Amino acid sequence: MLSLDADHCKRANDTWGHQIGEAVLRLVAKYLDAQMRPSDLTAR
Repeated sequence: MLSLDADHCKRANDTWGHQIGEAVLRLVAKYLDAQMRPSDLTAR
């Protein structure tokens, strides 16, 4: 198991709104998914 904290995500939410903050999290998840094995799972 790996626990990850996306630094400064709150700053993106506060500066550009929650839709952009959510888009940042989706990009992080997409990157992580590309690096993992097919049997691995990412979750929020």
